[in-house]
Amino acid sequence: MISVDQYLMGRTDGMTEALWANARNMVLRANQLFAHYQMDNPTAAVWRVSSGRRTPDINASIPGAAPQSNHLQCNALDIVDRDRRIARWVAANLHDLADLDLWLEDPRCTPTWVHIQQVPPRSGLRVFIPSADWARRLQGRPLTAGSIR
Repeated sequence: MISVDQYLMGRTDGMTEALWANARNMVLRANQLFAHYQMDNPTAAVWRVSSGRRTPDINASIPGAAPQSNHLQCNALDIVDRDRRIARWVAANLHDLADLDLWLEDPRCTPTWVHIQQVPPRSGLRVFIPSADWARRLQGRPLTAGSIR
């Protein structure tokens, strides 16, 4: 289970009631997704947050971070996934994302983490590609559990 404290990563300055509500909801949904994952992987370790809430300064310091990242509004979470087990499982279980009203950044674009968010991307797609550059690279190559390395 991920706690709200782990999600916030000590970044509580400037937290409004709306941000607190978003953070609690994001953690709840992530933990529900983890529970689904754990049913298929009973010996799995608890997920570790690599990026939860970001302040504008933190977000600006991250290479490639979207200027309007959903992390800024406590609507996104990155989970450490160096061995890609989580990414492969999520790719094979997209129905769990839909059931929990979560969206996934295509894990082929996130080599050591899995990005989930609780607000739909502009495309509205359950699995979205973060940039035109990635869209060109992945064109015609559908996401499958086997396509994740």
